[in-house]
Amino acid sequence: MTAALLAQRMLDGLSDTARAEMEDVLAELSRGGQGDLVALFSALLDGQDLTTALNLPDGTVALLYAQAHARFNAGQLTDALGLFQALVVLAPKVKDHWLGLGICLRLSNSLAGARLAFAAALDLAADCPAVTYHLAELCLAEDKLDQARALMQAFATFEDSSLKQTILPEARRLITAIHLRTGA
Repeated sequence: MTAALLAQRMLDGLSDTARAEMEDVLAELSRGGQGDLVALFSALLDGQDLTTALNLPDGTVALLYAQAHARFNAGQLTDALGLFQALVVLAPKVKDHWLGLGICLRLSNSLAGARLAFAAALDLAADCPAVTYHLAELCLAEDKLDQARALMQAFATFEDSSLKQTILPEARRLITAIHLRTGA
C-alpha cells in the first residue's frame, strides 16, 4: 500500500470530532500565514489527490519528473532523490515515480527504502520489466537469492517489448550473478 493510500485511509477513518479538531488547528495555522490549510484538508477528505487539492498547474508533475530524470542522468543523486520523493507524494499512482525513487534509494544504499519503493511500483505495474529487474537486483544485493531468481523467472515470461529488450543485457548479467552465487 502506498503512503498516499495509507494517508487517505487514515483520513477516511477520522471521527467527526477528530476532523473538527484538525480543522481548528489548520485554521489557526492558516491565520498564521500558512495558506488555506482547511481547504486543503477538506479537499483531501473529499478524496482529491494532492496535486488537485493544491491546485497545481497542469504539467507540474511532468516537469518535476523531467527534472528528476535529468538530475539523475547528470549524477545529481541527492537532487533526484528529493524530486522523486516529492513526486510519490504528489502523484503516488505513477509507477515511474516509485521506480525512480527506488533506484535513487538503492544507489544511496538505503536498501529498506528501496525495497518499499520497488514494492509500491510493483503494486502499480506487476508486469513491468524494469520494476522486476530492479527489485531482483536489490534482492541479490540483500542476498535474497531465491527471491532474485523467482523475479528473474517472472521477467523471462513478460511479453517482449522495447523496454524489456533495453534491459535484457543487464538482466542476463544479473541471472549469471544469481547462478554464480547459488551454484545452480
